[in-house]
Amino acid sequence: LSAQDPKEPYYHFMIGLCNMYSHGDYEEAMQRLTTASKQIEDPKLIYHAYYNLGRSFHLLNRLDSAKVYYRQASLDVNEENSVKLDALQGIAMCNRAKVIMDRPINAKIKNLGRTVNSEFSDYAPLVSADEQVLLFTSNRTGSVGGEKAKNGQYYNDIYLSEKKGSNWSFPDNIGKNINSNYHDVGVALGVDGQTLFFNRSKKGAKDGDIFVSKKEGDVWSPAEKLGENINSSYKESELSISADGHVIYFVSNRPGGFGGKDIYKSELQRDGSWGEAKNLGGYINTKYDEITPFIHPDNKTLFFSSKGHSSIGGFDVFKSKFENDTWDNPINIGYPINTTADDKNFILSANGKRGYYSSAKPGGYGLDDMYVIDMPENKIPLTMVRGTIVTKKEGDINVDIKIIDKETGKQLKYIYNPDPKTGKYLMIFPPGKNYDMIVEAEGYVPYVFNIHIPNQSYFYQLHQTMYLRTLELFNDTLGQGISLETTLEDIKATSKKSENSIPIPSNDDVLLLSLVEEIIAKTDSIGLANFDELADQRKQEKYNPLLSLIDKIIESTDKEALENLDRITKNGFFEKADQELILFNKNKGVELEPFPVGNDTIYVMMPSLATKAPENPEEAVHEITIKSVLAKVLNYASGQFLIEKQYEKDLSRICEVLIEYPHLRSEISGHSDNIGDKEVNLELSLKRATAVAEYFVKCGVKQSSIKVKPIGDAQPVAPNETEQGRKTNRRTEIVIIQATVKEEIIEW
Repeated sequence: LSAQDPKEPYYHFMIGLCNMYSHGDYEEAMQRLTTASKQIEDPKLIYHAYYNLGRSFHLLNRLDSAKVYYRQASLDVNEENSVKLDALQGIAMCNRAKVIMDRPINAKIKNLGRTVNSEFSDYAPLVSADEQVLLFTSNRTGSVGGEKAKNGQYYNDIYLSEKKGSNWSFPDNIGKNINSNYHDVGVALGVDGQTLFFNRSKKGAKDGDIFVSKKEGDVWSPAEKLGENINSSYKESELSISADGHVIYFVSNRPGGFGGKDIYKSELQRDGSWGEAKNLGGYINTKYDEITPFIHPDNKTLFFSSKGHSSIGGFDVFKSKFENDTWDNPINIGYPINTTADDKNFILSANGKRGYYSSAKPGGYGLDDMYVIDMPENKIPLTMVRGTIVTKKEGDINVDIKIIDKETGKQLKYIYNPDPKTGKYLMIFPPGKNYDMIVEAEGYVPYVFNIHIPNQSYFYQLHQTMYLRTLELFNDTLGQGISLETTLEDIKATSKKSENSIPIPSNDDVLLLSLVEEIIAKTDSIGLANFDELADQRKQEKYNPLLSLIDKIIESTDKEALENLDRITKNGFFEKADQELILFNKNKGVELEPFPVGNDTIYVMMPSLATKAPENPEEAVHEITIKSVLAKVLNYASGQFLIEKQYEKDLSRICEVLIEYPHLRSEISGHSDNIGDKEVNLELSLKRATAVAEYFVKCGVKQSSIKVKPIGDAQPVAPNETEQGRKTNRRTEIVIIQATVKEEIIEW
């Protein structure tokens, strides 16, 4: 029989297979295979024709016809070339499909659109936890290597798209640090969208290893191959990583499993390597293939695709939960998510409201398309923390955020590394937990905050913006400030709002309100047109985080407006960081507190403001701080009190600090030697201190923040028996004092 002669049944058989498995044209495949099955006489081939004809009817949802041909295929008794088991499984799938498809779940499925889907295969969607970044795999034209596989299709590359309003941007090839001349398939994305795991293979389905790359700003690092506990001489294809980055689930066809491809688990070791791979066992793995695992950020719900279990056709998506130290029986997540075609690469958003997956079902733009699913109402009790670290220092900022579980004796739980270019980070926490958050930033003393996650039964979002400041004077760092703007978005309370509604922040602080006005003023016409509607909503909307408003407005701004917005935001909120300034007493050294982390100790500063999601919507924070920070000394000739020119530059710098930080105070004390009458010396010391105070007032320092103290000769710092000692005692001391009473309402 010839596969090139249109008159031969083998020709129709092969064309039918190509239509079904390579082009997704199931109707044409059915017609070709029908012709072939009527003409093929070869007993080794006829049962394959029946089976594939049954499969084509199956994919067209013509289940009764599919079972007819599956039954004919099941009559194959040739043990060397039997399709009997596959045919019997096909009959079982059809029976299940009738039941499951008659009971559809409440899920609305939408194609992600032509912007990201093409006429080629577009699959394996990877979405960051905040659903702002999409990475996917495609064999479209324009691949890095430009090479084609034996099937005539380009090698797979990974592409990146970002959310712009309610749409995805046109995807860009992720670049040569990741994409190669071979097949590169994205398999997992860290919750913050900064870490990508992918498979690279030369032969596609027959080999492949897992690599990892991290994003810094807009650049992905060169790919690094995972260790030998993950990669073997066999094929390692898909992978998923837990929200805390400590556990990976991956697929391998290595020996010792339950079927062709099984799902394995590996845990991160103390030295940064991945530990021994452990098969997930017979509850998850079957004698058929299990692929595309996805561990939800709740760290206990596993989604995967399988041809076994209760599949209704090809690969179906299943869900299993890890409870009581075991995986429960996987359940089919239902129709219309699962179809009679291959349904795989399923992932679920952190809040449980949207799923993403790829499917070869009819009606797409190419062989495989990516889809978004509005899921049935899910209650996922997680808190997602979206944060940004901002400083006034130029260049990158290297930060480690260490999360300590207070309930387990301050054991290190998670480590996060914000993007050094943007300062952005994203963290996900389970409910009812109490953590300490250690922020270690290069050039800053470590800080500690408390994060208390409420014991909620649904999804929360916590927005953080952390502003870091240092106060430098005379080449010394006198202190550092931190403002942690924290707002909690109650997703349950806002879930009934219109998807297009824009939350308005509530804050009586003039700074916040004026900032909103400046943001609106910098937006383009779309943003301005929406402002009237926002004003109407102000009376009836529950007040929500300022960041939510900024996110919405950003969607309607141009590049210049974004730059202005960035400048305004940074300049505005640094006032809060200044108010939270923690100053060092240079005489006593930096005041740090030991903080145990397991067997280690980190010396940290303990700022007054704790991050807590309280049961009460309002919580007051009070603090009284009195601290001597800096002492500057001016010396005089005998009998003199006027300021010498050599001190003016230093005094001007002190004035700048006092004006910039109005909550600081200055205490100016005048001193003299012991030569002459004590009353005269006291009067002279008053003149010396007053001259400095008048200089400060002339520079713009508020007189109310200045305290003048005449001391006379009562507090010598050197013996008065020598001229050098007396000169040392003829002085004015300027002491900067932090003396504030704070009262701040944090609104949640």
